[in-house]
Amino acid sequence: MGSVKNATVKCDCGNIEIKEITNQCNLRANLGNISIDKLNLQEDSNIRVDMGNITVEETNDIYIDAHVDLGDLNIRQNNRNAPVTLTVNCNCGNITIGD
Repeated sequence: MGSVKNATVKCDCGNIEIKEITNQCNLRANLGNISIDKLNLQEDSNIRVDMGNITVEETNDIYIDAHVDLGDLNIRQNNRNAPVTLTVNCNCGNITIGD
Protein backbone atom coordinates (compact mmCIF):
# COMPACT_ATOMS: atom_id res chain seq x y z
CA MET A 1 0.00 0.00 0.00
CA GLY A 2 1.00 3.60 -0.45
CA SER A 3 -0.05 6.37 1.92
CA VAL A 4 -3.27 5.73 3.87
CA LYS A 5 -5.32 7.37 6.61
CA ASN A 6 -7.03 5.29 9.32
CA ALA A 7 -5.66 1.93 8.20
CA THR A 8 -7.46 -1.22 9.33
CA VAL A 9 -5.89 -4.33 7.82
CA LYS A 10 -6.13 -8.01 8.76
CA CYS A 11 -4.06 -10.67 7.03
CA ASP A 12 -4.21 -14.39 7.84
CA CYS A 13 -1.15 -15.42 5.81
CA GLY A 14 1.20 -12.99 4.07
CA ASN A 15 2.95 -9.67 4.55
CA ILE A 16 1.54 -6.19 5.08
CA GLU A 17 3.70 -3.40 3.60
CA ILE A 18 2.61 0.24 3.91
CA LYS A 19 4.52 3.36 2.94
CA GLU A 20 2.80 5.81 5.32
CA ILE A 21 -0.09 5.78 7.80
CA THR A 22 -1.63 8.95 9.19
CA ASN A 23 -4.08 9.46 12.06
CA GLN A 24 -4.80 5.89 13.28
CA CYS A 25 -4.10 2.22 12.51
CA ASN A 26 -5.30 -1.23 13.51
CA LEU A 27 -3.12 -3.88 11.86
CA ARG A 28 -3.18 -7.64 12.44
CA ALA A 29 -1.20 -10.44 10.77
CA ASN A 30 -1.49 -14.05 11.87
CA LEU A 31 1.45 -15.37 9.84
CA GLY A 32 3.60 -12.76 8.09
CA ASN A 33 5.53 -9.54 8.53
CA ILE A 34 4.27 -5.99 8.95
CA SER A 35 6.50 -3.28 7.48
CA ILE A 36 5.73 0.45 7.66
CA ASP A 37 7.98 3.23 6.39
CA LYS A 38 6.35 6.11 8.31
CA LEU A 39 3.72 6.45 11.07
CA ASN A 40 2.16 9.82 11.88
CA LEU A 41 -0.44 8.92 14.51
CA GLN A 42 -2.94 11.29 16.13
CA GLU A 43 -5.05 8.58 17.85
CA ASP A 44 -4.24 5.47 19.87
CA SER A 45 -3.45 2.55 17.56
CA ASN A 46 -2.31 -1.06 17.61
CA ILE A 47 -0.26 -3.53 15.62
CA ARG A 48 -0.27 -7.29 16.30
CA VAL A 49 1.55 -10.22 14.71
CA ASP A 50 1.26 -13.83 15.87
CA MET A 51 4.25 -15.15 13.90
CA GLY A 52 6.44 -12.69 11.98
CA ASN A 53 8.34 -9.43 12.35
CA ILE A 54 7.15 -5.86 12.84
CA THR A 55 9.29 -3.07 11.41
CA VAL A 56 8.48 0.65 11.55
CA GLU A 57 11.15 2.96 10.12
CA GLU A 58 9.90 6.34 11.42
CA THR A 59 7.25 7.59 13.86
CA ASN A 60 6.05 10.92 15.16
CA ASP A 61 6.31 11.73 18.89
CA ILE A 62 4.27 8.87 20.43
CA TYR A 63 4.47 6.37 23.28
CA ILE A 64 5.15 2.81 22.10
CA ASP A 65 3.93 0.06 24.42
CA ALA A 66 5.56 -3.05 22.91
CA HIS A 67 5.68 -6.69 23.99
CA VAL A 68 7.41 -9.72 22.45
CA ASP A 69 6.92 -13.27 23.74
CA LEU A 70 9.71 -14.91 21.69
CA GLY A 71 12.07 -12.59 19.79
CA ASP A 72 13.94 -9.29 20.03
CA LEU A 73 12.57 -5.85 20.88
CA ASN A 74 14.36 -2.74 19.59
CA ILE A 75 12.67 0.66 19.99
CA ARG A 76 14.77 3.73 19.23
CA GLN A 77 12.12 6.45 19.61
CA ASN A 78 9.72 6.52 22.55
CA ASN A 79 8.03 9.24 24.62
CA ARG A 80 6.29 7.94 27.73
CA ASN A 81 4.56 11.33 28.17
CA ALA A 82 3.07 11.49 24.66
CA PRO A 83 -0.74 11.72 24.44
CA VAL A 84 -0.91 8.99 21.73
CA THR A 85 -0.07 5.33 22.41
CA LEU A 86 0.87 2.69 19.86
CA THR A 87 0.40 -0.80 21.30
CA VAL A 88 2.57 -3.38 19.53
CA ASN A 89 2.42 -7.13 20.25
CA CYS A 90 4.33 -9.99 18.69
CA ASN A 91 4.06 -13.61 19.83
CA CYS A 92 6.97 -15.01 17.82
CA GLY A 93 9.25 -12.59 15.94
CA ASN A 94 11.06 -9.30 16.26
CA ILE A 95 9.85 -5.72 16.75
CA THR A 96 12.04 -2.92 15.40
CA ILE A 97 10.85 0.70 15.60
CA GLY A 98 12.89 3.78 14.68
CA ASP A 99 15.81 4.62 12.42
